[in-house]
Amino acid sequence: MVVGLGDQPFVPPSAWRAVASSPTAPIVAASYGGRRRNPVRLDRSVWPLLPTTGDEGARVVMASRPDLVAEVVCDGEPLDVDTAEDLAAAQA
Repeated sequence: MVVGLGDQPFVPPSAWRAVASSPTAPIVAASYGGRRRNPVRLDRSVWPLLPTTGDEGARVVMASRPDLVAEVVCDGEPLDVDTAEDLAAAQA
């Protein structure tokens, strides 16, 4: 399963494809400028490790089990765009 945010319009389809197709680890995160961001691929084998409450999601597993995580360098910009003003600022 590949998960990401719907409010990151500058994350290109190529980032999603790169994360989805990487066979390197059970958890694969996109990396932009050396920073892990969305999208993230979660292999079925790690689903039981995911929290069922709260809003941390896979971050908890990634922090506690770095041995399960790989990064894929991606093009794009993972800006979080929540408002029309955010979008205008990002395009300026």
